[in-house]
Amino acid sequence: DLKLRQAMQLEIKQYHAQLGCTIVFVTHDQGEALALSDRIAVMGKGRIEQVDAADVIYDRPNSLYVAEFIGRTNVLIVEAGPSGPRIAGTDIALPSAIAGGRPGQGPAVLSLRPEKIIRAATARDGSILMEAQISEVLFQGDLVHYRALIPGGLKLQFQEHRSPGSDILKVGGSVRLAFDPEDALRL
Repeated sequence: DLKLRQAMQLEIKQYHAQLGCTIVFVTHDQGEALALSDRIAVMGKGRIEQVDAADVIYDRPNSLYVAEFIGRTNVLIVEAGPSGPRIAGTDIALPSAIAGGRPGQGPAVLSLRPEKIIRAATARDGSILMEAQISEVLFQGDLVHYRALIPGGLKLQFQEHRSPGSDILKVGGSVRLAFDPEDALRL
């Protein structure tokens, strides 16, 4: 029961604040972990991958495993293109400062959270602009999650908060998307 879970989460946070003691809460629900925690330990294959504050784990994961485990993310592989770095399999160019490769370590891997991708009529200075086709829509009331296919076959996740008068994109529809290259975290 979602409402009961949310009420219990608030109660646990209140006990923690009142008692001032350490509470260990084990969960596989990443949203619950982010909501309840001062610090999170992400474990994978029996070892601790990262221990940090919830916002640090989410905003600056230290590995691809942590980026994919906590929340949703788009994994972008960067390859050398004829005119500089680009998203693998596409013609979408990336700035060298963000995508620059590490000598001898193969292509760079970027994590881009869905909320960092926006609908855009035109590109802002420095933004990466992409044409896409909507392939999936997940309506959740105040939030709509989308998957979109960009030329080259890459699927990207993005999300939008609904506002009065905002339209919900339809499967098969075209959309122009943009993101700030500084929001793509190099892993």
